[in-house]
Amino acid sequence: MPGAGGLRCQVEEDENGQLVVGIDDQQLSLEGFGRMLTTYAGWGMRIEFVPEDQLHRRPALEVREPDPESASAEG
Repeated sequence: MPGAGGLRCQVEEDENGQLVVGIDDQQLSLEGFGRMLTTYAGWGMRIEFVPEDQLHRRPALEVREPDPESASAEG
């Protein structure tokens, strides 16, 4: 089983408008990216979207309790 870790990648679009995830020197389709994630089946995952020029920085993480009023309005 793998240890906890992070993954830096870029979300891109190919010439056909399909999602491509760029990781290091590889371009993975959404299906290929999903297959890669099966290594971590059973784990939690956090996704942070940042501008491309800030990919090397880790943004400050803010965890908040859900707003009960917003949750009831959605449901």
